[in-house]
Amino acid sequence: MRIRGMHRRRLDRRGFTLLETVAALAIVALVAVSALAAVAQQLNVASRARMIARAEELAAERYAVLRVLPTAAQRALPDSMVAGRFPYPDNGYTWRMTESQVLNELDVYDVQIAVDWAGGSYTVSTRVYAPVADTTS
Repeated sequence: MRIRGMHRRRLDRRGFTLLETVAALAIVALVAVSALAAVAQQLNVASRARMIARAEELAAERYAVLRVLPTAAQRALPDSMVAGRFPYPDNGYTWRMTESQVLNELDVYDVQIAVDWAGGSYTVSTRVYAPVADTTS
C-alpha cells in the first residue's frame, strides 16, 4: 500500500522538474543562437551585394566617360583614364582600365574596367569600335 500512496502523490504534483526546465532552456538557446547566426550572415551578404551593385554602377560610369572621348583617345587611353580613385562619397573605390586591340579585327578593342574596394573587386569587359577618321573626303 505504501507504494501505491507514493505513486498517487507523484501524480498529484503539477509543474516542471528542474531537469525539464534546463532542457527546454538549452533548446531555446540553441534555436536563438542559430537564428542570430543566420541573421548575421544575411546582413553580411546584403552588405556585399550593395558594394557590388555600386561597383557595377561606377564601372558603367567609367565606360560612359570612355565613350565620350574622341576616337583617338579611345584607341590610346590617356593616363587619366587608365587608373584612379573615385571622388567622395565613393572614395573607397578605385578603378583600372585596360584595352587591347582584338586580333584580326580592324579598329576593335577589348576594354576591361576593374573597380576595386577593400572587400573585393568587380570587372566588366566589353569591346569598343574606334575607327580611324576618314580624311579622304
